[in-house]
Amino acid sequence: MTKQNLVIFFDEKLYSIKPMKEYFNLNKKDRNAILLLGLIILSVALVKFFVFPLLSNNDVALKVDKINLSQKEISEPKSEIENRESEGTIIENKINSSVTEITIEKPFDPNTYSFEDWQKTGLPDKFCKTISHFQEKGGKFRKPEDLKKVWGMRDEWYEKIAPFVQINSIEKSKTESFATATNHYTPKKKSIIELNTADSLQLDSLPLIGMKTANRIIKYRNLLGGFYAIEQLKEVWGLKDSVLLVNANRIRIDNNLIKKINANTATIDEMKKHPYLHYNKAAAIFNYRKNHGNYKSINDLMNTKMFTEEDLKKIEPYLGF
Repeated sequence: MTKQNLVIFFDEKLYSIKPMKEYFNLNKKDRNAILLLGLIILSVALVKFFVFPLLSNNDVALKVDKINLSQKEISEPKSEIENRESEGTIIENKINSSVTEITIEKPFDPNTYSFEDWQKTGLPDKFCKTISHFQEKGGKFRKPEDLKKVWGMRDEWYEKIAPFVQINSIEKSKTESFATATNHYTPKKKSIIELNTADSLQLDSLPLIGMKTANRIIKYRNLLGGFYAIEQLKEVWGLKDSVLLVNANRIRIDNNLIKKINANTATIDEMKKHPYLHYNKAAAIFNYRKNHGNYKSINDLMNTKMFTEEDLKKIEPYLGF
């Protein structure tokens, strides 16, 4: 083989194994990934061979302790169990006896009992507060069975309390309150007042007329300019016919005290404020006077075509000419 052929041979060999090197030529990122994978595999192996055996040993120990405990309970003498049960029964009896030990020596009315009185019976403080709160809110006992309606009342408590319950204060209190109200009742004195000058206190002194009604009467009287008949009180809001019947002999009216409106000088605004005129009639009076001159009598208002004979009778005491 010549030298030239040898060189060609080695070049071909080198060329043929050159691609294999590329598989082992790793960059920095690949090397870090392989290192991380190795650390993970190593961690798993350590956990498997060192941690798991410790956990399994603990489980076995726990199971052994449970078995020993159950065997101890089985082998425990029956007398000890009975002693424990008896101790629990004694404690429970003490609790029950301390709660239900009720002492009542004489009959009583529960409607007159205070919180301290209920405490003296031996009932629990919590229940005493409940029944006292019930009474403070206006609760009444009309018969012994009503005690059962109080929240927290037990049957055994009621059986000890019921024989001593005597309720008689409700009917008595009603009778006393009625007697007290009767004794303190002072009927309004019969007096005659003048309706156009009376103040609210004088009107309030009349039967069936309170302060609110008295103020409404005065307000309406000011709008009218005064009353000329007792029947006009029917026009006051809220005043019933029975008030007129009762007070017919207690009221007098002085027509000379009525404030009149001068039909020949008053403006529309002045006249429309009167309850018997309003705007349309006030404007008719003003416009007719403006076109035809002053009025001489109440009958001249008929020429405005806005008044009936009944209207004139109502408004006549309030107009001047």
